Amino acid sequence: MTPNGFVVDQVAFVVPDLAAALPAYDAIFSGSPWRIWDYGPSVMSEQAFRGEPSAYSMRLALSATRPQVELIQPLHGRSVYSEWLERGGTGVHHVGMFVDDIGEASDALGLPLATAAQTGSGYGAGGDGGFAYFDAVPEVDLILELIAVPQTRRPPDTVWERTH
Repeated sequence: MTPNGFVVDQVAFVVPDLAAALPAYDAIFSGSPWRIWDYGPSVMSEQAFRGEPSAYSMRLALSATRPQVELIQPLHGRSVYSEWLERGGTGVHHVGMFVDDIGEASDALGLPLATAAQTGSGYGAGGDGGFAYFDAVPEVDLILELIAVPQTRRPPDTVWERTH
């Protein structure tokens, strides 16, 4: 359990090369099949980084496990992902919680939405879905992500499955 009764639904890792990382992470988490998407300005209607509008992009893979394991490769632009790799971050990048309303959840956790390190929205098939990252516990370098899962996801760009 997380503060105020929230449950950790996702554990995420930032990797420099998603294709190279998938076999190793799948061996640990048995997450196959992994659904893979590219997110960026062409998919997301709104993006912000450190309080300013931003055009960042990333490739992400979601496991078929619970909690969900996410691998993220930054592609372009400044983001919490590129910051992580630039400073030599390893291990867990963030934990995510599925919420109905990001604003309400951030208020309940005492993390005003205006202080989010990075946000994005509109990646669902119907233009819904959003996320917000918070540098929630700087003492332990913990980033929390609040995720409003889209009602319908667009089909993955590709699917990766273990072949052995």
